[in-house]
Amino acid sequence: MAIDSKEIYQLILNPRQKYTKKSADAKRFARIVMEELEGIMSQLADPDTEYVIIDGQKVKKSDPIGQLVINDKLSELENLNTQNFN
Repeated sequence: MAIDSKEIYQLILNPRQKYTKKSADAKRFARIVMEELEGIMSQLADPDTEYVIIDGQKVKKSDPIGQLVINDKLSELENLNTQNFN
């Protein structure tokens, strides 16, 4: 079951969950971000799956709104990874 547009807007507009102080260590933080990125990318690359799990929500890969949410999440992870090196 795909998520409706209200949930889409909540996923995009609501602030993301903050990482804990325990993960503030630069190497640990980078590993957490990379594991999350690898998980999403492996779901996207799998031709047998129609949905991707992002922040606990099923998002349809072929749906335009789903693609927007996926792009938003990937951008967020890229920003977190870049922020780690600043």
